[in-house]
Amino acid sequence: MHVEVIDTAARTYRCQHGVFTEPPTPLPSGPPPAVIAVSHWTGADPRIEHRQVDGEKYADLTHDGTVWTYKLSLAYTLDTEGAGYWQIPQGFDVGVLAD
Repeated sequence: MHVEVIDTAARTYRCQHGVFTEPPTPLPSGPPPAVIAVSHWTGADPRIEHRQVDGEKYADLTHDGTVWTYKLSLAYTLDTEGAGYWQIPQGFDVGVLAD
């Protein structure tokens, strides 16, 4: 999924689903954000479990005693300098809350 970097220091990004960042610690009560950045490093956030089902990648975020499932897509930025464009993979996936 194409992402635009809004603020490198704050790790804030934008994609077709809106502006997002990594889930804050601690998360406020209530439902978590609809879109989050999920590190490729499986142990980076102990609240998140990575899994794969039928070739699709998911992340389960445990929050307020509930497991919230995000469908993951590889995040990439575009470099359009020169001829054509290049997709540059980022070190995270975009997680969108699954239906």
